[in-house]
Amino acid sequence: MMNDYIFTEPQASELAKKRIVARQKHRIPYDCLNAIVDGDKVKCKKGNVIGRAQGGAMRLISALAGRSALVCQNCKHYDAGFPRTGV
Repeated sequence: MMNDYIFTEPQASELAKKRIVARQKHRIPYDCLNAIVDGDKVKCKKGNVIGRAQGGAMRLISALAGRSALVCQNCKHYDAGFPRTGV
């Protein structure tokens, strides 16, 4: 994979910290069970446009950093697999 460096330290820890902060503010595709990794992109299996990449996908590095999409905030299919707290 072209982005292998993002899974090594210190990048992996920095991305994890960004996700923790983002998670406190809004829903993130990283947590949604409907977000599917396809190579270096993340797609919504429900068909929502979550990014600007081809097919409405989000770059993997963006998802790992806790980036979100407006559509995720009110999505009735958002499924984090755990109850939301603090928002």
